[in-house]
Amino acid sequence: MLDIIKQRRWMILTIVLLILLNIGLITAMVLRDKRPWDHNRRKGSFESFLQNELMLTPTQIDSFKAIRSRHFKAGGPTMRALRASMDLLVAEAFSPTPDTVKIQALTNQLGILHEKLDLSFYNHFAALSALCTPEQRDQLKLFARDLTRKMSPSRKPHNNSEMTPPPPPGKIP
Repeated sequence: MLDIIKQRRWMILTIVLLILLNIGLITAMVLRDKRPWDHNRRKGSFESFLQNELMLTPTQIDSFKAIRSRHFKAGGPTMRALRASMDLLVAEAFSPTPDTVKIQALTNQLGILHEKLDLSFYNHFAALSALCTPEQRDQLKLFARDLTRKMSPSRKPHNNSEMTPPPPPGKIP
């Protein structure tokens, strides 16, 4: 009889501890890294981010919107050209007789297009930064740093032992 009571106490204590641990973990996940510009967590518009986080004036917001609009309009053709060049490069990878001259030209073109995008990105943030006060600039700098980290490819080295072979032809999941 005494063993049953002790077992029940331990079981109830274990369940209570697990519930508390779950609540703590869920709270930590919710409170962790709540950046207002994170697209997965942000509530509201880009304008509310500018007002609430950067504390921009209405005039600054209008200027920001104009700069942002010009940036995306100017980058559109470059992005389309980048996608088209990448599609051609991928198509060449599946060609029965890959053309090495064409591959070299495509990779050179991709490099030029990436350089153009990077310069556009720099000019965009330089123009935005020029509108900000030093305090606003610090917030904008954090935003730009996080944005570039999300945009850049992973720098983790590949571990060939983790790679699995492709499925046999006709067996694509």
